[in-house]
Amino acid sequence: MGSAWREVRGHPVELTFFAPGTKKRAGTDRGPSLFDLFRKKQDPAPGAPPESATPAAPAPSWTERLKAGLGLSRGKLSGVLAGVFSRRTLDDAALEELETALLTADVGVDATQHLLADLRQRWKRAGDRAEPRAVL
Repeated sequence: MGSAWREVRGHPVELTFFAPGTKKRAGTDRGPSLFDLFRKKQDPAPGAPPESATPAAPAPSWTERLKAGLGLSRGKLSGVLAGVFSRRTLDDAALEELETALLTADVGVDATQHLLADLRQRWKRAGDRAEPRAVL
């Protein structure tokens, strides 16, 4: 065992070093050390009760997490599309709102640019007063 004094934020602190396999001094147990995180957990004794009486809920599978994430993206995108469809005219603000929705729904930059370029061409062909449902 060894020790050293260091000053931390203006306060003296004693650092104590223990050789592997030695026991700590009585009264200095401050809970598990950082190195305890890397030790293998030992199996409980055969007659010992389990740590918790209620079993932990199983973690959702990859497909369940994917479905949940896609559901959130679909909900965000459909809300914005409904807002764009409810407008009387299609304008630059609506296109920017649609672009933001597509990007936040993880459609991708290339796909978003392609969709918006096609939509702008349709909008220009139909005219400024065209109804958004007809253009989309």
